[in-house]
Amino acid sequence: MSRSSPCAIRNLVLVGHAGSGKTSLAEALLVAAGALAARGSIDKGSTVCDHDPLARELGHSVQTALVNFEWGGRHLYLVDTPGLPDFAGQSIAALAAAD
Repeated sequence: MSRSSPCAIRNLVLVGHAGSGKTSLAEALLVAAGALAARGSIDKGSTVCDHDPLARELGHSVQTALVNFEWGGRHLYLVDTPGLPDFAGQSIAALAAAD
């Protein structure tokens, strides 16, 4: 199966409450897939998904982030959503987009 084939593409959305580890999981998956050399830290403000200065300052996601990587012959699009109720609309939109 060609990696550009629609059958080789997977969309995944990480949804959960604030502090449940969505961004940390995204970092770990990127490292395991070889897309990153080392995991970033939320405490240090060095994660890929929390690229916004406000997110780094607050220590939590304030907007949806999209990353992609290859895994097992498939191309994965991973959507990391914010967990606070104030941003629930972004999580709902991400689920609809991944469907």
